[in-house]
Amino acid sequence: MGSQEESPMRKKRARIEESVVEDPMAVGLPEVVRAWILRTLIKLGARRRVVDPDEMGAIVILEALGLDTLPGDSPAKPLALLSKLRAMAARYPDDISGMPLPSQLAINIDRVGDLLGLTRVERLLLAFAVLVQTEPVLGETLDLLGSLATSRIPRALAVILCVPEPEVREALAARGTLCRTGLLTVDRENTTYLQHKVDVLSGGFAERMTTLDADPVDLLRDKVFPSQAPTLGRPDFPHVDELAGLARDHLANALETRRLGTNLLVHGVPGVGKTEFARMLAAELGVELFEISSEDEDGDPIDGDRRLRAYRAAQGFFANRRLLFLFDEAEDVFLGDGGFFMSRSSAQRRKAWMNRMLESNPTPTIWVTNRVDCLDPAFVRRFDVVVELPNPPQSRREEIIRRTIEEPIEDSLVGRLAGSQQLTPAIVHRAASVVAACNSETSTTERSRAMELLVDATLRAQGHAGLTNGSTPELPEHYDTRYINADEDLGALSGQLGPNSSARILLHGPPGTGKTAYAHWLARKLAAPIIVRRASDLLSMYVGQTEQNIAESFAQAARESAVLLIDEVDGFLNDRRQSRFSWETTLVNEMLTQMESFPGIFIASTNLDGALDPASWRRFDLKVGFQHLRPEQAWALFQRACESAGFATAEPELESLVRGLSRLSAGDLHAVLRRNRIAPLRDARALYAQLLKEQSYKGPCERKMGFI
Repeated sequence: MGSQEESPMRKKRARIEESVVEDPMAVGLPEVVRAWILRTLIKLGARRRVVDPDEMGAIVILEALGLDTLPGDSPAKPLALLSKLRAMAARYPDDISGMPLPSQLAINIDRVGDLLGLTRVERLLLAFAVLVQTEPVLGETLDLLGSLATSRIPRALAVILCVPEPEVREALAARGTLCRTGLLTVDRENTTYLQHKVDVLSGGFAERMTTLDADPVDLLRDKVFPSQAPTLGRPDFPHVDELAGLARDHLANALETRRLGTNLLVHGVPGVGKTEFARMLAAELGVELFEISSEDEDGDPIDGDRRLRAYRAAQGFFANRRLLFLFDEAEDVFLGDGGFFMSRSSAQRRKAWMNRMLESNPTPTIWVTNRVDCLDPAFVRRFDVVVELPNPPQSRREEIIRRTIEEPIEDSLVGRLAGSQQLTPAIVHRAASVVAACNSETSTTERSRAMELLVDATLRAQGHAGLTNGSTPELPEHYDTRYINADEDLGALSGQLGPNSSARILLHGPPGTGKTAYAHWLARKLAAPIIVRRASDLLSMYVGQTEQNIAESFAQAARESAVLLIDEVDGFLNDRRQSRFSWETTLVNEMLTQMESFPGIFIASTNLDGALDPASWRRFDLKVGFQHLRPEQAWALFQRACESAGFATAEPELESLVRGLSRLSAGDLHAVLRRNRIAPLRDARALYAQLLKEQSYKGPCERKMGFI
């Protein structure tokens, strides 16, 4: 009876199977990939989904296998397809682990395997991951298995590749060669499709593995690339010469002894030459420098995780070569993106692993960042040498400006540019290149104006003061200390101080009496640069940032052997007894602490000496009081001003009138002369009248009370 029932069914199935035939024109799929696909379908239970007419991608898989299907929805068609798939799978031996790979892939797998010391299973896993990237139909087939937990991955791969499951687990371990070098990554946190659970280094790497016949290092050309030759040398970094020497000697020793875990950290504000510094070190050592790429093969930026993977792979591939790595823009790894819930950085998410990597990398690496504050202290202590690259000192900035600008500009502009504390070499180079690209027939004045506009706009866009507000002001024309009424001999004071002296000087007195101008004059006499800080430069809305700005100003002045002038210092040394908030007290404390420890010349000026904290007075080595001009100084300076303006001063009564200006200052005369350029005065008497008006703006004269 059974035979009678089976006979019609067998005949029907046979007719359908005859209609499901292999397409002899379906070629191009590597034989090993066909075998992996069939094992995935037959051995791992994906066969029923591939014959489901509603399954997306099934038709692609069947066509890739060379199966032509009947049109329509015959109920017997799935059974016929399954039968055909089983028959195709039966043609392959039970163990396909030794099946040949595509020829070029096989060559490159052996090259990479020999370089890194990969086992047979590790090589097979790497080949499998590469072909998942380059043969989309293999990935489509793996998707039929659905989402897989991490624990199920080794068994699935063992079945597909016909290798022992324990060896697969060992090969995919976090400390195994494949994962440690970044060639493969295993998503151990999420449940997802197999082709996404085990991921190869990059699509470009996979493509080159199957097509490129070259040295294994060339397989990473979208991940690392040779750095450019340096355009700067050791003479361009005199402000860090000692640290540069230590860094070079340490790198030389590490290269010679093949010391593990050699890392340098170079940090500083953008544009000060950090990358050039790294290139200079490599050039001095006579070794190649390779940079870790920050973009993929399409030119799109890549995140910190992918850059770390590239770095790990490069460490493995280049381990036996004498060279250095440069990891520029290292904040990609150490700084979180600040997105949803302030996500942590790549380094913070795997802190222990990052620490181990910094302690065991075989190839010395120079890490460069603009944001050293983004590094956890635990990371910082693992760098052998930390170099802060500050903006070059003023004298060096002037040299850079003159050397960078091809055509000459006005000397006065060079001085103003060099006087800007925020002007970095990169800004100078960029502006100079724009000026050079413009019409070469322009005059010196036109070039100077163009350079000034470009630099000023860049500084302001960066949040700094422009050249007008930020550069060191020039001294008044014909500045002379004989016209300053001070209670100390200012000329003699300059002779008692030297460029390497240590002194804390307070200049106090009414506005316009020459305090700030004297600080600039003194710096010029000492042939020292001067750093000027005002409240707008130091005060911040963030807690603790003002104190940091104060500390950095003193540190910069110490580095540059510069005179430090803090104008209107009463804003930072207010009487603590009058403080209403705790931050006001900490501000004064920070200023006093920095003053006491500063090794150079510090000058503070104030118009409100009565508002200073009593404890601050004893911190100053010298207190110089500035007052309004004495009668003879007023008349002498008035005559000089009349001569400058072309006025005669022959009127006898004019001298007594000028001498009677009891609150006249040099600043008043300069203000009136500036007015004269806009609204010219008629004669010396008009000049006197204007001075009298200036004096009236100061309010009523304070009269002293008591017995005379």
